[in-house]
Amino acid sequence: MNSFSNPESLRDQAGVPFDEEIQQLPPEEFESVSESVDSHAVVGITNEDGDVLLMDDGSHGWTLIAFPVERGQDWPTVAREEAQTLLDTSVVLEQPELVRRIDFLPVNDDNRRTTMYNVVFRASVDETIDTEELDQQNDEPLLRWFERVPDEQEGEVADDIRIFVGN
Repeated sequence: MNSFSNPESLRDQAGVPFDEEIQQLPPEEFESVSESVDSHAVVGITNEDGDVLLMDDGSHGWTLIAFPVERGQDWPTVAREEAQTLLDTSVVLEQPELVRRIDFLPVNDDNRRTTMYNVVFRASVDETIDTEELDQQNDEPLLRWFERVPDEQEGEVADDIRIFVGN
């Protein structure tokens, strides 16, 4: 897996979809988003049964495991090291599956914007991940294997999970 600190470098890479979205927000909401939005390295791991590993951090429901990435950090390194720490096992990143860029703009003001990226990586592990044991070791997030997208998930979160399961 090649290193990169700017997801834009994946824009023209064959086999890596690059989705772009613009969200216009009321000025007060834009200020809040621009102060709190994080870019994330998202990691999809499946087991031998084809189930995908999801986490519940208490605020987003069941999602792929994800880690904030700050400007200038190496995305694959953050994804691999944070996943290894969370899962207490070696993680191998295979390839980016998707880059999503979201530009937030205040309504009626084209001069300001905040950009967030989510890069979804496929990854593998050499040993079986026991989610019950990990839940006992960690306060949060909860981890579980899912054979399909949880019913309560929709939109981009569900789309990201679908990359790894068949529904």
